[in-house]
Amino acid sequence: MTPISFVAQVGGAIAGTTLLAAGLTHLTRPRRLMAALSAQRVVPQALVPACAVVLILFELSLGGTVVSVLLTGDTSAAYRLAVGATAGLYGLFAAYSLIVLRFRPGAPCGCGSDLTPITGWVVARAGLYAVLSLGALRLDGGPLSIPNVSEASLLIMASASLAILLWIFPSAVSRSGRAMP
Repeated sequence: MTPISFVAQVGGAIAGTTLLAAGLTHLTRPRRLMAALSAQRVVPQALVPACAVVLILFELSLGGTVVSVLLTGDTSAAYRLAVGATAGLYGLFAAYSLIVLRFRPGAPCGCGSDLTPITGWVVARAGLYAVLSLGALRLDGGPLSIPNVSEASLLIMASASLAILLWIFPSAVSRSGRAMP
């Protein structure tokens, strides 16, 4: 596995697993997601439940597809579509978060199970996930491959560690009182 291939796979795994984890969290706590959407006051109140359902479906389907492809090594057109859509969804998350940050400061993020307020860190994290998703498309277009167990273990550990750090970072920064300008 080349270094570029490894980085692309780690990036895709981070973006996919985080999206899948968010979808599962929202599926188990949909009222928290709807409360965050209501507090953000961007989506009309009557559309909040439908928006929450659509968001959960996107998170689960795109995150699940990316993760399953990384496990199977399949790089079909469906995978490329899912990774591209994942990058687009994260890009929308970044833009939406920036709008909320600008017009509804202090509104909860709704990113996970807690009610961390949207900060510049949340916007930056969503943008980073978009970039990681694009990186998973790989410039050379070659197939994903994990030739042995040690490389697979390294990929899983690196992806899980970085995904967890990125997932908790905005909440940790918010609790420490250090805001991003």
